[in-house]
Amino acid sequence: MPQIRVTSEIGPLQAVLVHTPGLELEAVTPANKEDYLYDDLIGLEVSAREHARLKAVLQRFATVYEVSDLLAEVLEERPAREHLIARTLDVVPSEPLAQQLAELAPRAIVKMLIEGTEEEPGPIAGALNETGFVFPPLPNLFFPRDIGMVIGSHAVVGSMRYRIRWTEELLIKTLFAFHPALANRGILYDGAEERRDNYTLEGGDVHVLREDLLLLGFSERSSPGALDVLSDVAFAKAGVHDVIVVIMPANPTAIHLDMLFTQIDRELCLVYPPASSGRSG
Repeated sequence: MPQIRVTSEIGPLQAVLVHTPGLELEAVTPANKEDYLYDDLIGLEVSAREHARLKAVLQRFATVYEVSDLLAEVLEERPAREHLIARTLDVVPSEPLAQQLAELAPRAIVKMLIEGTEEEPGPIAGALNETGFVFPPLPNLFFPRDIGMVIGSHAVVGSMRYRIRWTEELLIKTLFAFHPALANRGILYDGAEERRDNYTLEGGDVHVLREDLLLLGFSERSSPGALDVLSDVAFAKAGVHDVIVVIMPANPTAIHLDMLFTQIDRELCLVYPPASSGRSG
């Protein structure tokens, strides 16, 4: 079976995993936008249109996979379905919910998990017009690099800094574990199983510069403990020999390393000048 393989940030792109923004964006309001990690609101219509343009460009030279399509496909198979439901119920224990998920079609499960599922309010919440979610919507899912990384032919499941994104870890773990399009040699680091607050890892801080060299960002979103664990397993299992760690400035322009640094050729990169130093020569 063909395996995913990433040994460079600049090699020819053969396949890419994306998520087209959907109704989950409409859950973000002026009152809760900070809870969903947004500085401002973004319109669904504009977002979907811009994302469609991005996909159209990518489809000219690469196979483009949609997260929701792959999930719907893999949930047709009982082992993947049972895995995702079991892991989801570890986060949200509920026997009625377990029964509901067991009876739903795959597309309906995907919709529940991505767009969110409102809970039935009690009398006090109803009187105060307070709405809660059994499953929170995932308006950050269109950043799939954060949750799913590849080092060589091994997968890495992100350990998200904020709880609002934990469901995303379960989705990408299911795809890495069961979908043939993402077949791999094993998961190096499984953020879906990591529940320590000080062990966080997001993909914008993991750059594969060469088959033997990783560039990692110590940022607001990725902690030293998780970077240590990732480095150890990458040395032991993924053929990595060296790791460079960049200590990120503590400001909103530096959430991830890829906001400050992007390699675009063998000896060429883009940098954000206010956060970099040195000179060219």
